[in-house]
Amino acid sequence: KTAITAVYAQDAWRINPALTLTGGLRYEQFRAFDGSQYFAGTPPVQSAYPERTLHASSPKLSLAWAAMDDLVLKASAGKGVRFPNVDELFNGTKTGTSISFSDPDLKPEVSTALELSAEKTWDQHSLRVSYFRDDSTDTILRQTDSTVTPSVSRVSNVDRVLTDGIEAVWQASNLGLKGLDLEANATWANAVVKENTRNPATVGKQWLRIPRTRVSLQASYRGVENWLFAAGWRYQSASFSNELNLDTNHNVYGGMSSVNKLDLRASWRFAKGWDWAFGVDNLMANPSWQHHTLPQRSLHTSLSYSLK
Repeated sequence: KTAITAVYAQDAWRINPALTLTGGLRYEQFRAFDGSQYFAGTPPVQSAYPERTLHASSPKLSLAWAAMDDLVLKASAGKGVRFPNVDELFNGTKTGTSISFSDPDLKPEVSTALELSAEKTWDQHSLRVSYFRDDSTDTILRQTDSTVTPSVSRVSNVDRVLTDGIEAVWQASNLGLKGLDLEANATWANAVVKENTRNPATVGKQWLRIPRTRVSLQASYRGVENWLFAAGWRYQSASFSNELNLDTNHNVYGGMSSVNKLDLRASWRFAKGWDWAFGVDNLMANPSWQHHTLPQRSLHTSLSYSLK
């Protein structure tokens, strides 16, 4: 069993009309207890793990400056902690084809994050550009070595993973046509293993399941009475699920492929309180994999009634 007891406080101070400082602090206690491992045999043996109690504090601080009426600059920094779960601590198994090792002495993950952003508004538009940096230590990782028989899976801490990235978000309302709203965002991220004493071969490799590029575009149109039309396009580049980045063929079971999908949806309010919606996800039926294959073209419809 595990249990977390936490308290969180946050407040904002208006230093002057253009400058706002926000601070917060989370303090938590983590307990792991009643953990044991059962070993079959004659006689069977049950080995108990000692109870653990850990404490962590996670501060955050954000400073926003309204440099002009239509421009806000912000700097934010904070720390976050993730404690290991029951499976990562205690779930060791052994079969004829696989062996799984968990670690009851796992350290919690600690992430120190920084973000610098600028947001500009004009007419019906707004644009926010952000730089973010996430420095994580003792990241908890479960990996399986399938090159040996039986396969071996281990849970361990990775010393340091560093992620840098840039994000841009643009929004526009009544663009060209009354009732037409657009939103687009794009993110570029580079996540790299910087230190890993338990597996030095992973140093310099891309971190798992984080695509370099994500892009999405959403459009909605309310120019026809009682109708809402919407379209969304999303793309993300392929990523790795192997810590040595050996899975270079991403379009197979177990792979993390690129995603390129177009979704369409319409909603019709045909009577007071009644809405009928229908649409199609992944219109072009582009295949993609996130360990297993994701749905291709999917049709959906719904009927709803609101009491308001």
